[in-house]
Amino acid sequence: MAVQSLYEAGEVQQLRDSARGFLARYWPPDRALERAIQPEALQEFWQRTAAQGWTSLGSDAEAGGLREVLVLLEELGRAACPLPLLDAFLAATALRQAATPATRRVREALEAGTAAISVALGPADGDSNAGSVVVTATGDGAADVTGTVRFVEGLSFATHLLIAVGSSEGTDEVALIRTDAPGVMVTPTPGFAIPPLGEVHLENVSGQIISLPQGSLQTLATLARLGCVARAYGATDRCFELAVEHAKVRKQFGEFIGHFQAIQHKLANCLITLDATRLLLARSAKAYDTSDASWQYIANATCAFANPALRQTVLECMHALGGISYMEEHEVPRHFRRVHADLFRFGGIRAAREGLAHLLLDAGMRTPDLDLGPEANAFRQEVRAWLAEHWTKEDQEVHHRLPIREQGADRAFTDALTEQGWLGVSWPKQWGGQERSTFEQLAFEEEMSYQGTPTRTFGCGIGIVGPALMAYGSPEQQQRFLPAFLQGKDTFCLGYSEPEAGSDLASLRTTATRDETGWVINGTKIYTTMGDLADYVWLAARTDPNAPVKHAGISVFLVPTNTPGITIRPDIALYGHPACTVFYDNVHVPEDALVGQVNGGWRIITSALASERVLMGGIVAGIRAYFDQLSTYLAEMECDGRPLREDPLVRGGIGSLAADLEAARMLLMQSIELVSRGQVPFHQAAMTKVFTSELGERLPETALELLGTAGTFASGAPQALLDGTFEYALRDSIYKVIGGGSNEIQRTLIATRGLGLPR
Repeated sequence: MAVQSLYEAGEVQQLRDSARGFLARYWPPDRALERAIQPEALQEFWQRTAAQGWTSLGSDAEAGGLREVLVLLEELGRAACPLPLLDAFLAATALRQAATPATRRVREALEAGTAAISVALGPADGDSNAGSVVVTATGDGAADVTGTVRFVEGLSFATHLLIAVGSSEGTDEVALIRTDAPGVMVTPTPGFAIPPLGEVHLENVSGQIISLPQGSLQTLATLARLGCVARAYGATDRCFELAVEHAKVRKQFGEFIGHFQAIQHKLANCLITLDATRLLLARSAKAYDTSDASWQYIANATCAFANPALRQTVLECMHALGGISYMEEHEVPRHFRRVHADLFRFGGIRAAREGLAHLLLDAGMRTPDLDLGPEANAFRQEVRAWLAEHWTKEDQEVHHRLPIREQGADRAFTDALTEQGWLGVSWPKQWGGQERSTFEQLAFEEEMSYQGTPTRTFGCGIGIVGPALMAYGSPEQQQRFLPAFLQGKDTFCLGYSEPEAGSDLASLRTTATRDETGWVINGTKIYTTMGDLADYVWLAARTDPNAPVKHAGISVFLVPTNTPGITIRPDIALYGHPACTVFYDNVHVPEDALVGQVNGGWRIITSALASERVLMGGIVAGIRAYFDQLSTYLAEMECDGRPLREDPLVRGGIGSLAADLEAARMLLMQSIELVSRGQVPFHQAAMTKVFTSELGERLPETALELLGTAGTFASGAPQALLDGTFEYALRDSIYKVIGGGSNEIQRTLIATRGLGLPR
């Protein structure tokens, strides 16, 4: 994902700001409800937007692309303005492919605001009840149109109808008719949508038949679904804004409700889904505007993720707002209606998930690579080619047959990486690294993790300890350790967690007391991953028990694991590797074991966040590898003589997981983008951690539902499906939710740091 595509370019942000100001002036919130049901008010505003150039979008590339359309739809949703801009874009997209004098005149009238077109996708709608029409040719492209189409928007002042007819002889056909033509009868169908959608009955209505390239109707349906998501996102985002404001000022039981953990976690979840939706919409627009071959996949993933997420979010916002959100005079009910009116159209979540299932299970597609920019994309291909030679299928099979505790380390592979210079792929050249960009580092981490390479033993030293020593270590420490890291030597483990200090690391009690020659360490550390294999501990200890702020009295030390007084007790965790308890009993280390300043450890620990966030790319890539393995298996296997891919449960499950995976990847990219700018993504990284780790649990849970009992067998067991991959994946997933600061703590961080709710 190129950097520019994640955060809106200046021109797009200007469009958003301009549209928001324009809507505030001509479609103010206090008049939105009454004007929404006045055709003359809508028509007047339509002409105003035409003067702004909104109705020209879709006519040609110079007028603007899908990104601009989605931004305007988001703002229309936010303002509760039911202007049929989506229909105009769909119509312009279709008509520009049929350059006839008649279609040109309609497009010109549309751009001028003197025409408005409602679109009925009929058999391409995604909803089996959308209706259909039949046409009888009368010559020169004209035809009589008969039938009924439903779920049509913008009929209160539409001058034309564009109706999908179907496919014929390698082309798609649509019919263009006037709404005032004899034989057209419109019936409103009240419901969530305001003004209501309509049913159109046609009896021998004269119209023009337009031939479009094959696949055009599918494209229009996907664009329609995406546009509805954008408008629903705008409405949901406005609800969220109101809920957060309310939580900051509303008191109950003598407290601001934003201080209650239940409200904080509810709103943190909402922010995660809204950010993921926003980023997915931007990615979909870029893919369409640049003719990316995977745009249908990305668009369907966007819709499949956003559909349930936005509906749940608007409900959660109403719950947080309480009784006022249920009153029609409040702003929120109109947004509730908009969200539910839009997200059930065009087949909704079912059609989006089916679109993903078709691409993955029927068409043999795999999850597309993220666009990381030209340099990182090229480096990814270089790494991929190198791995094909140095980490072959045979190598992987041999490694996989090792006992689980021995997996993750391979001396020959480490030596090959060292020779290639890739252990320090992002390190500065002054320390022997290649000084590659953040996005190149992400490409490297992704490929290594996706292919399951044995890099577990040196990840902590390279990714966390090394960068910290570059910033805070003494020259002697730097010379001692940094070259060794680049040779795959001097492995490290993290000595952070304690019995009374897990997610609340600042409460740690392990002490380091100065004596004549150095420091004496006493205490206990738990959940020390690789404690039984590492050469050193990157140890956090309290050096000032009287510090006025807990985190102000902590220091960091480099402690050899063979130091007298250290006792390591390996405790086998659910995923098969030890999570050691390490006892420090009068452990003496020299003065030069201290890293940085005394009592300056908290800054050192938190400074590693940027490096850790890039390492999250490996976790996301690991989930992607699991997903691709599952979808490939389900696409190829049969049950009782029937392909598994035909099972609706399989198709729905794969569609749902694919969408969530793309959401996780976009949340990761948001953090990586900030790191590349030299910023620390505090709450953004917490969102990535929460969503990704919980997806890491959902994926194997879903996989086992689809695979059945044999999926629960361990590796090597007779009849174990996929050699126990998902039995292990589920056992492996849980610590990622708990470790690194539990997800409950992360949600509190998101609420306080990201939303400004009271601590």
